[in-house]
Amino acid sequence: MRLVREQRIQRILKSSTLSRERESQLWEVLKRQATIEGDIPMLNYERFLGEGSQCAKECAALWGEDCSLPELIFRPSIFARLPKDSKGRISALDFFEFTRRRSLLLEMKLKLELFDADGDGMLTRDELERWLVSLIPDLPPMAPILASQEKDMNSGGASELTGTGTGSDGEKKKSHLNLLQTAGIAANPPLSSFCSTWSKMATRKFMFFHGVRGKYAPIKKLLSSHVMVELLQLREPTEGNTGRLLENWFSLEKSRWLYGIFTSLDSDGDGFITPEGLSQLPFCRLTPLFIRRFFEVHSKKHVLVHIDGERSTTATSIQPGATFEDFIDLVISWESRFHRLGLGYFFKCMDIHDRGYLTQVEVYQLFREVKLMVSEAWSDGAEYKEEDVKDEIFDMVQPRDSLRMTLDDLHKCGAGPLVVGLLIDMNSFLAYDQREFQMQ
Repeated sequence: MRLVREQRIQRILKSSTLSRERESQLWEVLKRQATIEGDIPMLNYERFLGEGSQCAKECAALWGEDCSLPELIFRPSIFARLPKDSKGRISALDFFEFTRRRSLLLEMKLKLELFDADGDGMLTRDELERWLVSLIPDLPPMAPILASQEKDMNSGGASELTGTGTGSDGEKKKSHLNLLQTAGIAANPPLSSFCSTWSKMATRKFMFFHGVRGKYAPIKKLLSSHVMVELLQLREPTEGNTGRLLENWFSLEKSRWLYGIFTSLDSDGDGFITPEGLSQLPFCRLTPLFIRRFFEVHSKKHVLVHIDGERSTTATSIQPGATFEDFIDLVISWESRFHRLGLGYFFKCMDIHDRGYLTQVEVYQLFREVKLMVSEAWSDGAEYKEEDVKDEIFDMVQPRDSLRMTLDDLHKCGAGPLVVGLLIDMNSFLAYDQREFQMQ
């Protein structure tokens, strides 16, 4: 049954999607059939699908009888939904882009179904990872991975991690690798082997927003996700636009940057970040209270720390430790504070007493930690009054209960990301406090 289903999906994939060659052919057909209006090719209904229309016929002739795509895109319902000018015409470019997007979604749906082993419309973590790895050849910014893999194959599969060295250095390196492999990551991975780390990071974001109990992700939700939109942006060439790539979660540049941060904070190389390491994040300065709550709520693992260069087994040497996955969830949430799930991630930590709401007392306590950090860094934190900031935050949120602030209140007010920053991150508070000077 599975083989039959896969053959059916492959057949539909081949006959009903818009390949790059078909894209070029479709655009040429549309330009020939369109009327040029101020350099913009326009199509009326007769040209699009009337009795004398040649669009569908020309495409059918180009793509062959086995291709069902012309029947799917040249339809009255599609013409009706596109914007029209005063003469009732649609832009040929609008129709072309609509067709590309629709074809791309169909292609993604079919490819996702290929990795759905039991056909239940859900992908496990492993299935999602394999699907993401299969996409790499179609993502131009990921080309360096493929080039590096090909280079390794031509050189006999040599890798940066294969050499273990000699003597004690070799043993230390081997021990370090074993520790990191136990944590599920690779130490300083070469580009050729980085696709595994990349796929784990990519899967983590999909599962963060759409995971069911953290185990499965419905294909329908994946297709309509803003995360999918971000991933598919990499299908477009982005040469020379490093800034844009660093903003895209799925780019190679972003993945290696985040991995570099993790390894730099993992000072002893055991695959975990301690509270001290988490306080050194380069994109925010989290308060000690939040860091403590982070380990209580989101990362409950404990690791042995080094004392005088030796690994101790005494109880006093045990500290909280955040894994690579914990770190990635924190970054995803920090970048998604506008989303309810991102806000919820931080709200759980700010809810010091786990009651489902914040009172004025909790807001006071949270900001007092920020104030202490400002005082230590700038020696002028005394000018900030906890009462004033607490009142300003409650004025921003306008909770239904004037004495309690819930996650719903925080999400609906529109100022949730700002409030989170003010209460847990010194950098966000200082940026907000100095906003008037920055505007000058």
